[in-house]
Amino acid sequence: MNSTPPPLHDAYVARYAPGLTAKYRRNNFLIAAVFASLLAVALLFSALTASEWVNYLVWIVIFGGAALASLRFARTAQRWSAEERLALAVSGAGVVLPAVGLIAWEEVTSVKIRDHSLTPRSMSLVVSALARFQGTDSTMHVGVFVSDSDAVLARMSNPAAALRMVDTDLKLTGFKGVWGQGMFDPTFQTATQVLVDEAERHGIPVEIDLPRNYQRYLPDPTS
Repeated sequence: MNSTPPPLHDAYVARYAPGLTAKYRRNNFLIAAVFASLLAVALLFSALTASEWVNYLVWIVIFGGAALASLRFARTAQRWSAEERLALAVSGAGVVLPAVGLIAWEEVTSVKIRDHSLTPRSMSLVVSALARFQGTDSTMHVGVFVSDSDAVLARMSNPAAALRMVDTDLKLTGFKGVWGQGMFDPTFQTATQVLVDEAERHGIPVEIDLPRNYQRYLPDPTS
């Protein structure tokens, strides 16, 4: 008996690398423990120096908030292993995103590929490195915009698991997925090229979001 779900039958399927959920959960628990330790030290120091109450509040907000954020990221690391590590599936019927399910081509209004991996992050190197360590880097992802996002949400078993995107009119009309950080074989660029080809075959507009100066970071073909 064929156990392949109907949306994935005869489809191109890209999956995240194995082991990422355990890896990023472990990383985030480690970061949470570090911030919790820093909070304890800061509170002890404030107590020994008879600091004002506002100092206690500042440390709780900074270190306690960072620890709680890391614990939340540890929970969301489940996305790397959900639905048998599914990142993307593409077929003549439509595109499949984990948690969202099958979106028929008739529902898709446009596709956006964001790849800012070739250039340094605009934020600091420390924050950038921390995002990669926590599994929250978002320099590479896909947006699938639809004619009626509420209709897509209505047929989902867990609408809260879908990450929605905002269009140019600041309306929630799309769904975000295919996180490049977790893709090694196939790579993000290989998987999204399949999506682009199939979308264009169905007459759907595709936007490729690259940094303006990305050419300077490409390998020199003459070297």
